[in-house]
Amino acid sequence: MGMVINLGVSIFFCIFAAELEICIMNEINTYLVHWTGPFTPEEVLQLEQENKWIYELYLIKGKVNNCKKCRYYCGEALSRGAGERFKDGNHHIKDFKEVEEIWAGYIASNLKPKQSDVFAVEKIITAYLKEEVGNNFMLNQTNKKFPKYDVCVINRWYKRDGETMRLKLKDGSPSKIIPAVLLHYAYGKVHEIHGSQRIKCLKVIEE
Repeated sequence: MGMVINLGVSIFFCIFAAELEICIMNEINTYLVHWTGPFTPEEVLQLEQENKWIYELYLIKGKVNNCKKCRYYCGEALSRGAGERFKDGNHHIKDFKEVEEIWAGYIASNLKPKQSDVFAVEKIITAYLKEEVGNNFMLNQTNKKFPKYDVCVINRWYKRDGETMRLKLKDGSPSKIIPAVLLHYAYGKVHEIHGSQRIKCLKVIEE
């Protein structure tokens, strides 16, 4: 499978707006994902129960067995929520000897996301992580290939309160590895990834 990585350090508003305009004109599925964390498994469940909110996506970073390097896992939990999924006896979270970070995410939309929407986001993030950290460091058994259609995912990372943007991201964290903007183009067996690690704030205007 061919692949082209084209990531910049920051993205100016005009470029970002142009990319979004391309997405709209070409009818590219575009998703804004609100990530909050990092949490422990118990905290995710408690958060969902208290707020009666379901996190449809989650990212896990941790260590397995006696390995020094961390492994990663990206999953979806549209029907039940991430916290409930973690309680399953056969869930991959049981493969981690030590869980370092869990990021809980949901697709920000006026409409409830469909299963196909959640799968599209999970697929592109999992595939991108595999390319960045290596297949041996991913616990996902499936969904590690890029989709055959064009997708744009905009990731926003928040502190545990869910309201404050997290500006400083820890090295090795999924929040640092996954870019703020992921724009995927599929050309047969060739996949191009465009985007930016960060969206730069140009101005703050008070009225």
